[in-house]
Amino acid sequence: MNWDTFTNLNIHWHPTIGDPTPAGWLTVGLYLFSALLALVITLNSQKVFFDEQNRQKAFWFIASLVLLFLSVNKQLDLQTLFTELARAIAIEQGWYKERKIIQKLFILGIFVLSIILSIYLIYFFRKSLKYNLVAILGISLVLTFVIIRATSFHASDVLINYRLFNLKMNWILECSGIALIIINEISLLSRFKTNTTEIPTS
Repeated sequence: MNWDTFTNLNIHWHPTIGDPTPAGWLTVGLYLFSALLALVITLNSQKVFFDEQNRQKAFWFIASLVLLFLSVNKQLDLQTLFTELARAIAIEQGWYKERKIIQKLFILGIFVLSIILSIYLIYFFRKSLKYNLVAILGISLVLTFVIIRATSFHASDVLINYRLFNLKMNWILECSGIALIIINEISLLSRFKTNTTEIPTS
């Protein structure tokens, strides 16, 4: 596909506030709060970690960037842009009628990649999982949810729009992932004072 064809695709997305509800803004606030905590951990890594300090510092810095991006994405609704782009390309290339098969394979691929990524991160940080295991699970949950939501597949739409105690399942799933990250962050930040006196001297 050349650039002229790309620019002529019929895409209806435009920058706007995607979820102006109180729940939507609360989710944005949680993302920003979690990103801020991740940045604080990064800047104070010497006071938090005894071992694997460089790896942990890199992890929490990247986590802060990812969470900041997700906070922006929550309202710009970039996954809708992805959906519109995929739909337009499918129509342009003539495989729109087979989109359900592609969506199923895509969702399956996301689950597999999420599992592989989680296993890799757990292996990579195996010597210091006490620092970030809960956050790894939380980030994996959030990213999986966001990407699957972008497919706009009927079965996933039914799930995320299901209401439990008058709360949409998409809000419950997304905020559960963020909550795991924040719990991990608060646990690490609580080590500040104790680590100041416990760091071994050589």
